[in-house]
Amino acid sequence: MSGAASHLVLFVDDTDTSLAPLTAAYCRSLAQEYHLSRSVQIDSAGSHAGKATRSVPSDLLRFSIQQGLSLEAHRSRQLEAEHLQARTLVICMREDNFWFVRNLWTEELTGEVRMFSEWTTQLGMRELPEPLYGEVTYEKAFIWIRQCSRGLFDQIRHEREGREE
Repeated sequence: MSGAASHLVLFVDDTDTSLAPLTAAYCRSLAQEYHLSRSVQIDSAGSHAGKATRSVPSDLLRFSIQQGLSLEAHRSRQLEAEHLQARTLVICMREDNFWFVRNLWTEELTGEVRMFSEWTTQLGMRELPEPLYGEVTYEKAFIWIRQCSRGLFDQIRHEREGREE
């Protein structure tokens, strides 16, 4: 491979201040663990983030630090059609994010739009509950984030090994 990332992954939640940036930060650490840092590029955006950029809430910032993840520099961004260009995988945390992305999707785009919960059979739900809305704690959400992220990276590693054979 020529050094360019073969998997350009974009995580999408409502505001880009909760599940998506937390998952993106965790997946960046997984990319290192799986020795895929060069082949996987990870980012996040929000389907309803608005034009003003915001940092993550202080409780998420504290939680992420406890997990060894860095969200201090994260600033939210509104998902726009141009963010979908060249993405191989757009992963949505919730149903409304999925349909927002599908409405922006055009025939020229070659990637996939998927629900994050597809990467684990243990989850038992289609979308992740949102800590920002008080539906679950960050601790509980992070259990699901770890399960789904490992499933995603197992798939990426498997696909990569299949291409190398």
